[in-house]
This record gives sequence, C-alpha cells and structure tokens, in this order.
Amino acid sequence: MSPALSVAASLSPDIRQNIGIQMLSRSQPISYLAVTHQVSRKFVYEQGDKAQQALDESLAPFQGDNEILFHLPVQILASIREEIRTRIVARIYRMRNNLLRLFIPKVKLISGWLHYKFPRRIGSHVK
Repeated sequence: MSPALSVAASLSPDIRQNIGIQMLSRSQPISYLAVTHQVSRKFVYEQGDKAQQALDESLAPFQGDNEILFHLPVQILASIREEIRTRIVARIYRMRNNLLRLFIPKVKLISGWLHYKFPRRIGSHVK
C-alpha cells in the first residue's frame, strides 16, 4: 500500500488531533488506537509526539517582548514627533478659530491673530 493511498494520509486534522490526545492521556492502549483508526502504531506515536510538542509550546513560560521588530533611526523619530506636534497645534488653532467665529461674528482671524474690523464711522456696520 503506497503512503498516498493509506488511511493515515486521508485522516482529517480533527481525527489526528483526537488520536494524539488519546495517546497522551493513555486512556486506551496504543495497539487499540491503531486498530480502531486502521493506522500503524508508529503513526499513533507520531501524533502523540506532535500533541506533546504543541502542549509544551502552549504551556511554555512567557518570554516577554524582548524581540526587536523593527528599527527606526533617531532622526525619523524626531521628525515623526514634530509632525504630530504640528498637526495637533494646527487642529487646536482651527478649533479655537471656529469657536471664536461662533461667539464673535465680526472677528477676522488671520494666521492665528485676532483683528477686529472697526467701522470708520459709528453705525456704518448697521445696514
């Protein structure tokens, strides 16, 4: 029987996982698992080894985040900080200007400074 046509090759991942768990729990003899699933004892041992490896990896102590994922030069970090700071300040000025326009309609705002439009004659602003 060729390996491509064997029963073991056609087993679903769920059944393979189940065989590995049963092998680790030692709830049934290895020979019985092999006969039940129509596979060799070697295959049952291999699935048990894979299940044990997965269990060991999942229960391994946490190593922490000491791995460096990427590196940014200091100049790039400084330019990113400056860009963020510039955008925040610009947004604050826009919000302030919008609020001033709401409460003081005759205010002309130029580049962050207040310039009041004073009429030349009293009453010229009334139409």
